[in-house]
This record gives sequence, C-alpha cells and structure tokens, in this order.
Amino acid sequence: MPAVGSIDVMIHTIRCLAAALSLTLATAVHAAPADDAVARGRDALKAMDMVAAMTAFDAALKDDPNHAEAAYERGVLLMKMGKLQEAIADFTTATVSN
Repeated sequence: MPAVGSIDVMIHTIRCLAAALSLTLATAVHAAPADDAVARGRDALKAMDMVAAMTAFDAALKDDPNHAEAAYERGVLLMKMGKLQEAIADFTTATVSN
C-alpha cells in the first residue's frame, strides 16, 4: 500500500492532467468507430453501468489507442475505482494524444 504522501502526489497529478485535458479535448478528431464507442461508454455511465462503460472505453482504445476522449473517460472511471496508476497512464495518453 502506498504511503499517504504518495497518494496525495498521485491525486495532485491526476488533477493537473485532468485540467490540461479540459483545454484540449474539444479539438480532438478521431475515427468514427472509436467515437461511437466513447458515446456508448458515456451512455453507460449515465445509466450507472460501469462494466459496460469500461468495455466501451476499452473498445474505443483498442480501435484507436491514442483516442484522447476515450483515454480521459477511462481514466476518470479508473480513478473512481481507486486504480490511480492506471488512471494516470490514461490521463497521460489523453494529454499526449491531443
């Protein structure tokens, strides 16, 4: 288990990456199948179906590994699940991809 200070650093990193993403996601252009999968994932989130949401975001990233919106959305979901290292990786992908 990471030390409390390490968790604070990870949470701070996640917040910084999320802020950077908010500036860049609006201009993303991606393939339609990945966009459709992201839309399905967002719909699943609205329905509180986390398994379907994760499946959809995974599918989007399989189709387009650099899909910024899919990486961001999956990162948020992973963060809520307490998987901070994986969330940071997705937020990094989203930031670099855009």
